[in-house]
Amino acid sequence: MRLAAAALALYAAAAPAQTGTIAGRVTDAAGLPLPGASVVAQGTTSGAAAGADGRFAFSAPAGAAVVEASYLGHLPARAAVDVGAGATVEVHFALEEAVVGAGEVVVSASRAPTATRTDAPVRLVPASIAVVPVRLLESGPRDLAGALRSVPGVALAGREHPYAALTIRGFAAENTSTYRRNGVEFAHYYEPLQANVERIEVLRGPASVLFGRIEPGGVVNLVTERPQPRRRAEVLAEVDEWGAHRYAADITGPLVGDGSLLARVNSSAARIDAWRAGGEARETFVAPALTWQPRPAVRVTVEAEALTARAAGDPGVALPDTAGAAPFTIDDIPGATRFFGEPGATYSFESRFGMTTIEAQHAGWSLRAVASTGRYAYERGVVQLVGMQGPGQVARQYRLESSDYRYVQGEAALSGSLRTGPVTHGVGVGIEAVRLAIGVGNRASLVPLGDSLVFATIAPVDLHAPAPAGLPRASDLVEYVFADGSGVNAGVFAQDRITLRAGRGLIHAIPSARLSYVTAGAEWFALVRTDESPAGLNDRRVSLTALTPGFAMLYEPARWVSTYASWGRSFNPVFQQVSPSGEPFDPTLGEGFEAGAKGETRRLRATLALFTLEKRGALSQRGDGSYVQTGAQRSRGLEADLLAEPLVGVTVAAAYAFTDAVVTADEQVPVGSRLPGAPRHAGSVWVEASLPGPLSGIAFHAGVRAAGARYASLWNTVRLPAHAVVDVGASFARGRLRAGVSLENALDSSHAAGADRHPDAGPGPALVVAWPAPARTVRVRVAMAL
Repeated sequence: MRLAAAALALYAAAAPAQTGTIAGRVTDAAGLPLPGASVVAQGTTSGAAAGADGRFAFSAPAGAAVVEASYLGHLPARAAVDVGAGATVEVHFALEEAVVGAGEVVVSASRAPTATRTDAPVRLVPASIAVVPVRLLESGPRDLAGALRSVPGVALAGREHPYAALTIRGFAAENTSTYRRNGVEFAHYYEPLQANVERIEVLRGPASVLFGRIEPGGVVNLVTERPQPRRRAEVLAEVDEWGAHRYAADITGPLVGDGSLLARVNSSAARIDAWRAGGEARETFVAPALTWQPRPAVRVTVEAEALTARAAGDPGVALPDTAGAAPFTIDDIPGATRFFGEPGATYSFESRFGMTTIEAQHAGWSLRAVASTGRYAYERGVVQLVGMQGPGQVARQYRLESSDYRYVQGEAALSGSLRTGPVTHGVGVGIEAVRLAIGVGNRASLVPLGDSLVFATIAPVDLHAPAPAGLPRASDLVEYVFADGSGVNAGVFAQDRITLRAGRGLIHAIPSARLSYVTAGAEWFALVRTDESPAGLNDRRVSLTALTPGFAMLYEPARWVSTYASWGRSFNPVFQQVSPSGEPFDPTLGEGFEAGAKGETRRLRATLALFTLEKRGALSQRGDGSYVQTGAQRSRGLEADLLAEPLVGVTVAAAYAFTDAVVTADEQVPVGSRLPGAPRHAGSVWVEASLPGPLSGIAFHAGVRAAGARYASLWNTVRLPAHAVVDVGASFARGRLRAGVSLENALDSSHAAGADRHPDAGPGPALVVAWPAPARTVRVRVAMAL
């Protein structure tokens, strides 16, 4: 008996030494923690859930083990470890998103931290948010409008420039405040979808709480690729039947053996021979990035971009306005390949951008500090079609415009969680400041008219057979606009996610607020009257302080579903236009309410949202081209999207948006006029099927996107009919090779991407200008990993 007792005591003393500890951290591919991620030792009952900072630790039997980490919406990862008795073994997981691709549209991601400035899952963000991972579009679009064309509420308004003009929930996207790169504002003066963009986040609805000045429709945020710990190099070539070709390279991996210093370089060169004569473009791009991680909880990323581009200016296609002052409907665009511009009227663009980001986590709290600087400059020769001049002759004007936009930005944001009794608080606070400077100089040929000067016309071209007729000499151009200005956009913001349990579910109350301070000043000299300014010297000064609150309630009855209601306000100072007397306008004000539901399972993700937005202080043009601030506008609607995998290897993506965007008050524009560029109905359906067994790696996709009728201007004088576009394609991926072929606009639908009428505000010379959408195009893409 004594011997048995002694043996039992000896076993009990030795038992603790037969286990060890497995500890580490779970993050996504970008290094952000994944709270709640499951980590288990396979074949045992040992495991744990990751904490708010992504860290975990649990006891496991000594010996060899395979540890698996998993998280909803991400691919699981495994690691082989050797657990020493009484020792701790460290293992870290970086999980890649399990994004389901549907042809050319992928709208699926579990988190969007830069667009929302929180690290909550998209399911718990009380607003409509779409995330489009661009790299997974095998034969996808190479421009921003194409990548977002199936995001509900986003519509293409026009293509007068070599970049897309978009509307979000009916409101025009502004070239600066609407667009962000990694959460930082940039000037949208050229196509931003370049080789280093990893995904695009579209946060719809008022976002002033997060970003300060902004239009009420929402924000578009481009997230760039970061260096990765796995060494990889890939080259890509893409061509289409119109002669466009693009080459890109992506190289990433560690620079030192312990993986604490990573590097990545994205680069591309393209020549675009557009399907329309005269639409050629050339561009070169390079984006290096370094990530230094001296310890698991600290990371420093330094990245830069350089883009140089030159494109032909496209004045559009001239169409005789047979409807006179009545609404003009473009049912077809005859001679869509006709070019009414001049080879010498080009668009030259150059941008330089640099950003340093410091991210640190400690005890469940995260700090993100960012410093960035950028410069965007363009010079464009603008040939404008202004009316009919004699039988069959199109009158034109020419001007040379230049702009130089510079900024320095800094921000710091702290977020984390704490408990007060049964209530959990997810707190986020931050401070941000941006210093802007801009220079503008425009030149044109002028002629006297009475006591004033007006723009001269250049040689007209034939309506049915236009041909280059030459531009004025540089010595004949006079600088008619000169401006030099600067401004500050600064603010502090705070948000609290108050969470408490309600039965088996959770209730989240989310109050937030931002205090913004915005100033702008410019000396603006105009030799002649333009739409933006009267003649003479205008000393423009804007200074304002704005408090923009927001509040949301979200109910989470189960981990896979949530319902929400949110309210918020927005503001946006008016910088570009002034009153006929040269006085600056008041800022526009926005207010929005949204309610919806989100569901997320392993095979399905869906969102349904109802919204109403109002904008007060909107501008409208008078008959003489000057602006007045008497408008109010409203947008109401419904948005729904679905991404499902009903069968293994079959993916279905569907989206629908109903947008009722109208003028509710205005002294110039009739009440009830529809906001331009926003169709009432728009939707898409995409299906992709991957072949099984020995044919795995081969996939086929097909889809249709449709948009209802929309108007091209606030006056509703040009109506663009409904249209539908069908795309089909196939892809192949095996080993180091990826390839794809797509037939875009397979049925060769003829429709306009945008249009204008001269003059737009009432009767006048009969001329409509339209920008046709691309014709049927075959595109081939091949990528090879080295």
